[in-house]
Amino acid sequence: MATIIPWKRRARVSDEDFERMLRPHLQAMYRLAWRLLRNRADAEDLVQEVVMRLCDRRDELVAVESLRPWLMRVLYNRFVDEQRRRGRQVPLFEGQPDEEVLDQVADEGPDPQALLQRMQDTEALQAALDALPEIHRQVLILHDVEGYTLKEVAGITDAPVGTLKSRLNRARSALKQKLSETMEPFAFARRVGK
Repeated sequence: MATIIPWKRRARVSDEDFERMLRPHLQAMYRLAWRLLRNRADAEDLVQEVVMRLCDRRDELVAVESLRPWLMRVLYNRFVDEQRRRGRQVPLFEGQPDEEVLDQVADEGPDPQALLQRMQDTEALQAALDALPEIHRQVLILHDVEGYTLKEVAGITDAPVGTLKSRLNRARSALKQKLSETMEPFAFARRVGK
């Protein structure tokens, strides 16, 4: 959990220092924003908005002990605020994914059949993720996809670790159930056996 040390608040942060502090975390911030919004432009806008807000309060950043989890919490809170303002929930996957995701899939190998199967598996996984309640989907993404510990996820989402463990377990169980219903049986074993 990020804590603020009051006696450090008065430190002055130059533009260069501000950039040096944030630069190592920008890619992680973008990844989280993209996973929450599933749209490149919206994710970039969210990260830019957070950075602009932090720029006005850059002197306070020196006082933050654990910067990365704190930044993720600021970004997550800004996302939640924006969703409340809009009065709707953003599905994780609207229409076709951004081209960069498809490019990553296409780079996996030259076999068109394997590419097709991979794209179908990705679509099935995304549909299963979309079917999860948002509170379960968010903890699953933060923990299993982004790699945050449950303690860090608790700091980001402001939820108790015990609650997050329960949500994560339910999300995994529901995801497993959805995938077993939608994916072709033994498809994974057939691909591995080739």
